[in-house]
Amino acid sequence: MSTFYQREHFQNLLRNPISFFEAKENASGALMSRLSTDFKLLAELIGFNGIFPLVGVFNIVGCIIIGFVFGWKLTLVVFCSAMPVILVSSYFRIDYEIKFDALNQKVFANSSQFATEAVGAFRTVTSLTMEDSIISKYSSLLQEQIRAATRRATHACLVFALCDSLDFLAMALTFWYVAVMKPLLIDSCI
Repeated sequence: MSTFYQREHFQNLLRNPISFFEAKENASGALMSRLSTDFKLLAELIGFNGIFPLVGVFNIVGCIIIGFVFGWKLTLVVFCSAMPVILVSSYFRIDYEIKFDALNQKVFANSSQFATEAVGAFRTVTSLTMEDSIISKYSSLLQEQIRAATRRATHACLVFALCDSLDFLAMALTFWYVAVMKPLLIDSCI
């Protein structure tokens, strides 16, 4: 399926007017980079990774139903206090992860574009003996992009750690509520 859509996308790409290819963001390297990575993501979406959100929704709904059947008070506490915290932190984490991936693709598209153009014009590069300057420019492009990606990755780690901490705090609230309320419920029944 991914191969079919990749072929169709490539054929549609070739039908664009010349002005499309003259735009800086549509250079041959950037187009090749997108052509190779976008369809790997599509294959992941169609495969097992695309099913996980559906499994998560069914798990949440099933757990809520089972919770209301066996312990409606605890389920209300968790559903009204812990669940919103978990959902909001998960939303921020996924949103940041999507933005982080988009920024990484944009950053490394420049070096991919430069490398594709240099390889495409290898006869000119070798006739002018510019191999060393092309390699040093490519290396400097990669170093700048790696520094920027490292800074973003550090920030992403902090965001992910905060989101995981909020999830654990919500679980701790649930365990605390059970530890405090269960003895009270048992005493009131006796």
